[in-house]
This record gives sequence, C-alpha cells and structure tokens, in this order.
Amino acid sequence: MNEIEKMRSGILADMSKPELQESFIHAKQILAKLRYMSEYDEDYRDLLEQLIPNLPSTSIICPPFYCDHGHGICIAEHVFINSNCTFLDGAYIRIGAHTLIGPDVKIYTPHHPMDYVQRRQNMEYAYPVTIGEDCWIGGGTIICPGVSIGDRCVIGAGSVVTKDIESDCVAVGNPARVIRRENRNRYVIRHTKITDIESVTSIFKYARDRMTTQGNPNQWTNNYPSKDLIINDIMNHNSYVIESDKKIIGVFTYILGDEPNYSYIDGEWPDNKPYGTIHRLAAAPGIKGIADAALDFAKKSGVNIRIDTHANNAPMLGWIAKRDFKYCGIIYVEDGTPRKAFQLNIL
Repeated sequence: MNEIEKMRSGILADMSKPELQESFIHAKQILAKLRYMSEYDEDYRDLLEQLIPNLPSTSIICPPFYCDHGHGICIAEHVFINSNCTFLDGAYIRIGAHTLIGPDVKIYTPHHPMDYVQRRQNMEYAYPVTIGEDCWIGGGTIICPGVSIGDRCVIGAGSVVTKDIESDCVAVGNPARVIRRENRNRYVIRHTKITDIESVTSIFKYARDRMTTQGNPNQWTNNYPSKDLIINDIMNHNSYVIESDKKIIGVFTYILGDEPNYSYIDGEWPDNKPYGTIHRLAAAPGIKGIADAALDFAKKSGVNIRIDTHANNAPMLGWIAKRDFKYCGIIYVEDGTPRKAFQLNIL
C-alpha cells in the first residue's frame, strides 16, 4: 500500500513520500494558474478538469479555489461551488447532486496525531467528508474531518460542523447543532424477514399488474420474482423493506459485488470500480418516493450503483434519467431477454 492509498484509507501516512509530494505539486501548479483566471476564460475548464477528474460539465467551481490534490474530490451533477473555497482532500470529499456551496467554505479531511511528539513528524491521518444531494452550505462554513451531511440539509453561514447531520435538517452554530428537522416522509429501511413474505409478495403482485397496465407486460413474467427468489434474497441479507408507521410500503434488493448478468454487456461499463446493484424495486399502492429511498440507502455503501430495466418500463426509465445515471448498454437476464443497463458514479 503506497502513501496515497494509506491516506485514503484513514491510515497514518507520510506526507514527505515522493508520490504524495508529486500529487501536491501537480495540484499547486494548476491552482496557481487558475488564480489568475475567471470561470469564463477559455482554458479555465480544461485546467479544472485536469485538477479534478470526472468533474461533470454541469458543475461549476468559481475561482479562486484551493485544494491539496484534486483527485480526492468527487462532485456529482449540477453542483455550484462559490469562490474562495478550500477543500483539503487527503481523504475523499464527496458532494451530491444539486448541492450549493457558498463562498469561503472550508472542508477539512486531514487529521494530525493528538500526541505532540508525533505531530513533529510529517505524518497525517485523513477522514472522508460526504455531503448529500440538494444541500445548501452557507458561506464561511467549516466542515471537519469524518463528517457526513445528509440530503436536503441547510447549514447556516459561519457554522462549524463537527458531527454528522442527518438528512432534512437545518443546522447552525459553532459547533453546528440542528435547529429544525423538515417534516418529510420518514422511512425506516431494514432487512426483510421471512415473516414479511406475505406483505412483500402482495407488493410485487401489485407492481406486476401496474407494469402491465402501463404497457410493460414482459418485464416481470411468470410471477416474477418467485417465492424461492424472494427467500433467497432474504437468506443472503440482500432484501430490504421500507416501512412507514411500521407498515411495509416498499421492497427492494441491493447486492454489493459482481452481478453475473453484468459480465457481458452490449456496450461498455464506464469502469471496473466496486459497485452495488439495485434489483426488484416495488412500491405499495399509492406510495411514492420508494425508488429515491432505495437509492439513498444504496449511496451510503460508498460504491458505484448499477441498475437495469426493460425498454418498455417508461416510469423507471424516466426516474433513472433524472437521477444522473449514465446509459451503458444492453445486458441479458437469466431468461435471455434484454434490459437497458445504467451506472451512477459515486467513486
């Protein structure tokens, strides 16, 4: 394990090692050029993408901007980062889609040893920072190492965030404390139990019938998913139910690791990085938001997310298109029928 890998894994890393020094130099040289440019200059975007790999074209960073490496910053679609922000990306800094970052925001991942003798050495830890989707981080906010901020949060200007903030919260102050929780639908997601079979099969039947009425009768045929498949998902701890007021309102399967049906694709996956797959997603009658709840759950695993669906599943294809998944090609399921396959990049 080299020093960059140690740094990204929360292990004490030697900042003086050549691979880290080369990373620092690469970033500082690009940043020095960017400081004398505006986001409207011709070469600004090219330089920025050299600094931060895979930066979406819909996301904007206003200069001046400061960071340690750049390759530790993972930004989703439609993110806006105002001027004079500092992101010390020893560990990964992940920012979800449609999030707004105010000016002078500081995100710190490095953490020095608490022992003063150890601090004399050129050694550091680093702990990742994650900011969810649709957040607004007010100007002058400081976010400390290891903090996670959930989706749809507002952090007041000048706050110092030292602990995790759950989704749908407004937090302010030093240290930041939650002053309001938005009254949104609150779901509980848990592993499916054998005793849930009746509720789960009822939801799947409703989903099959609804697919048929919406012009998609060929995706879940022959009473798919079968009772044996449902039990297999449960026994492998891959099946989850979504509850509201202790009533099951949705079900999905989430599998970390390789999906055999994805080994061949008529197209191309964007990378070979770790991923999880969402399967067998269904909601009870009249319930909305289940797909988003499942996606939020999957994102917490910190890996890329893959999903597939039938070409006639218009509602699911519409949902996928709005969640920044990228179309990758055609895969084939167990019965040989094709499915459109997508990946959402987290890594």
